[in-house]
Amino acid sequence: MWHYVYGDVKSYMRRVAIEKTTEEKAVEYLLMDSLEFKIFAIEWFTKEHVYKPAISDMVLNEMLLYPQLIKIGIAYMEQLPVKLYQNVLYELCGSSVSEIRLAALKSMSGSLTQIEGRFMDDVFVLFKGADVYKELNLLFNIADQNNINSKASIELALSLLEKDIIVSRRAYYFLLNQTLNQKQNRVVQKYYVEYKSFL
Repeated sequence: MWHYVYGDVKSYMRRVAIEKTTEEKAVEYLLMDSLEFKIFAIEWFTKEHVYKPAISDMVLNEMLLYPQLIKIGIAYMEQLPVKLYQNVLYELCGSSVSEIRLAALKSMSGSLTQIEGRFMDDVFVLFKGADVYKELNLLFNIADQNNINSKASIELALSLLEKDIIVSRRAYYFLLNQTLNQKQNRVVQKYYVEYKSFL
C-alpha cells in the first residue's frame, strides 16, 4: 500500500533531482561513500551524455572499488567514444576480480563491432596465467568472431594446453583456426595425440 501512495512521489523526486543536478554535483555524488549516490551520478552522466575522459576515469575507479557498480558502469562506458571505451575495457580486463573481467569481456563481445588486432593483443597479454574457463572461452570467442590471428593469442592458447582439460580443450579448438608455424603445429599435434579421447 505504501508503494502505491508514495511510489510516484519517490520517482517524481528522483526525476526532479536529475533535472536539477549539475556536472560538478554529480561528480561529488560519485565520490561519496553512498552506493545510491554513486549509482545516481552514473545514471546522470549517462542521461546527460557526459563522456569526458576525466569523468570516465572516475567512474572506472569507482567500478574497480565497488563491483556492485559494474553493470551500470559498463552501460555508461559502452556509450564512450571507441578509443576511450577500449581503454576502459583494457583496465577492467586487468582487474584481479574475475567478475569484473567477465563483465568487461561480455561488454566487448556485445558492443564492439570491429575490434582491432592490436587492442586484442594487449588484452590477450592480460590473460596470461589465467585459468577461468568462462573468461577464456569468451576471450577466444571474441577473437574468433573478429578473425584475430596474432602472436599474443597463439602464445596464450599454447600456454593453456598445459592447464586442466576443459581449459586446454578450448585453447586447442582455438588453435585449430590459427596460422601456426611448424613448432607450434607440433605442440598442437602432441596435445591431440595425448588427449584425443577427451576431444
